[in-house]
Amino acid sequence: MSNNELMNDISYIVNPKPKGRPKKVKTPEEIEIDKEKHREYYRNYYKERSAKDPEYAERYRKQLYIRTKKYAENNKEKIKERTKERKKEKIEKANEEKQELIRKAKLYDEIVNNISI
Repeated sequence: MSNNELMNDISYIVNPKPKGRPKKVKTPEEIEIDKEKHREYYRNYYKERSAKDPEYAERYRKQLYIRTKKYAENNKEKIKERTKERKKEKIEKANEEKQELIRKAKLYDEIVNNISI
């Protein structure tokens, strides 16, 4: 066994020492809290900056408009499907409510007929 082969064998056995401070292992709740803080910071940042600087506000509105328009163009089919699904859900919900009212009305009529007899 040559010296080079011996070094390769040893490098597989010995793990390198970790450098720097160990990272804190975050729970999923902590990760979610950090993300929410990040989002909140940027929401407030845009609002405050827009209130202070009208040019920035106008530029930001234009960029937002362009972004939403681009998304709408690229995802026309998805948006159509979503709107169809929402309409179907509304219709189904309305039908369920209507059926529930009819059922309650029938029960009320039965109760009234039983009392009057």
